[in-house]
Amino acid sequence: MDESVWDNLHLSEDLQAGWKDLTLPYFLVITIREEENLQDLFYSDFDRAILESVIPWVDQTYHTCTDPSCRAIAGMSRGALWAADIAFNHPDIFGSVGLLSLPGSPFDDQTVHVLITQMKQKNGSLRVLIDSGSEDAYRMKSETFCNQLTFEGFPYSAEIHFGGHDNGFWQSRLPYLLSWVSLIWTRN
Repeated sequence: MDESVWDNLHLSEDLQAGWKDLTLPYFLVITIREEENLQDLFYSDFDRAILESVIPWVDQTYHTCTDPSCRAIAGMSRGALWAADIAFNHPDIFGSVGLLSLPGSPFDDQTVHVLITQMKQKNGSLRVLIDSGSEDAYRMKSETFCNQLTFEGFPYSAEIHFGGHDNGFWQSRLPYLLSWVSLIWTRN
């Protein structure tokens, strides 16, 4: 997908509506396109680009809170795989992760165990939302990640709503995702 996906999903309108009716706090949203989106995640440097280029640039350019509780990462489909990978590897940077139409798990069982063990040892935490469409062909693959988290005793929210692995589902769930990631910010 390219940058037009966010216009097609009405991201700007959803943010404006939430700010206008005070259901969303004001926050900065950065959308990023992965150029090599057909490459295996393992061989891509997309995560490094976000962590080493995008986040430092945002922090230098805008007045941001750098505490993990002030930051969320979210994605849909492949972006959800990246969001999970980045958030679980860097809970010191992100406090919440929202995963729309997660098409599987980015980790094998041992890696999930190690990441969660490390997070617990550092007294870290991570809010996790996994939101899937009832007609999504990849939904059963996302349950692998849910099963891994359940086995490790790691808390998360999993929701299934009507829809597929497509713009219609993502557009219908985007307002909720924005509300969910920002819920903790309204309390701070």
